[in-house]
Amino acid sequence: MLTAFLYLISIVLCFIPIVFILDVMLSGKSPLVTTPTHARQYLKDNLNLNENSIFYDLGCGTSSLLIKLSSSFPRSKIVGVDNSPFSYLISKIRILLNRSRNISIEYKDFFNVNLSQATHIYLWIYVKDMDKLLDKFKSELNTGTLVYSLDFPFSYKEPVERINLGETHKFGHTLYIYKF
Repeated sequence: MLTAFLYLISIVLCFIPIVFILDVMLSGKSPLVTTPTHARQYLKDNLNLNENSIFYDLGCGTSSLLIKLSSSFPRSKIVGVDNSPFSYLISKIRILLNRSRNISIEYKDFFNVNLSQATHIYLWIYVKDMDKLLDKFKSELNTGTLVYSLDFPFSYKEPVERINLGETHKFGHTLYIYKF
């Protein structure tokens, strides 16, 4: 009986990467790449979230950043948005296992999410989507909303700050901070 169970588990584990690869190839979505640990740590240490803050991670993947922020800012509302069924399912399981009560995950295309209540937005997405989002942000975000973009700046908006996160790491990253 145990051998049959282990065999079934190994088959399932073999199909997960195949499903993931097909999802990326057939949908044209961004591949699942998690925000680097040092970038997550920087955000945790430097964000100023309070009970009135609503933080969005657009393209949240498996919610590593959300879980890190949730424990540090338990009174803030933390929202992840992803349109990959694989990422959404993994996020839901991880949030349940971590007992994160202030995180919600939306299974949507972030272009179709109302961001008018956001106080902070994080994204690490394809460069091709950045300027499309700029128009959305200009029309939806409240004055003072902060947007944090890892590695990819907007073409037509200057950041208020550029932070080099790669000085001590193998792969350098730049965090662009924008105020709307």
